[in-house]
Amino acid sequence: MRRTFGRAALPVACAAALVAGTPAMASAKPSTVTPIGPVTFTNTVNVLFQNITTGSVVTCSSSVLSGATQVPPAPPFRVNTATFESPANPLSACSHPSMIIVDITSNGLPWSFNAASYASGVTTGTLGGVRFTFQDSSGCDATIGGPGATPGAVGATYTNVTGRLKYTTASANLVVKTADADCDPDIINVGDSIRLSGEYQASPKISITLP
Repeated sequence: MRRTFGRAALPVACAAALVAGTPAMASAKPSTVTPIGPVTFTNTVNVLFQNITTGSVVTCSSSVLSGATQVPPAPPFRVNTATFESPANPLSACSHPSMIIVDITSNGLPWSFNAASYASGVTTGTLGGVRFTFQDSSGCDATIGGPGATPGAVGATYTNVTGRLKYTTASANLVVKTADADCDPDIINVGDSIRLSGEYQASPKISITLP
C-alpha cells in the first residue's frame, strides 16, 4: 500500500521519484534451479537509487524481495513483492541527503530474473518487469522505467556458493519517465539515468545452473 505524505508535517526540500516497468519475460537461456519453491532475498547492505545524471542518491536501509523459484523454461525465479524502506524514518520512507524522505512503491510485479550467462557458479542476467513510483516529502512525484517503449531492466548476478544476489550496471536501462512540477531539477529530471546498487542474501539458498 502506498503511503501518502502530509506536506505540512514533513521536512521541506525537493526530491526524487522513480518508476520502471516491464512485463515478465521468458528467461534468456534455459536453466536448472533447486530447490523449487518460495525464496526471499533480504538486503545485506544499503540499497541505493543513484541518479547518474544529477548525482542525487536515495538510500534505503531495508529491502526485501519475496518470490519463488521456477521450473524451466520459466526464468530461474520471480519476485512477487519488493519493498524498499528505512524503518528509522517516518513512514519507513527512504532517505535523501537534502533532509527529504522518499516513499518507494514497486510496480510491474512479478519481476523475473532472466538468466543470460553462467560461469563458475555465478549466473548473470537481468531483473525484468521492474517499475517504481517515488513520492517525496516535499510533494515531488516521479516515475522510472525503460527508455521509450523498452521495458525497464536492472542488471544482476546470483552466486550459488554464497546465495547472494547483487545489482550490477550491465544491461541496466532505467531512466526517469516523468517528474512533476514539485520536483527539484537539481535532483531529478525526465530522461535522467537511474542506477540501483545493493546486495541480498537468499533464504533458502538456491542453486542455479545453465548448460
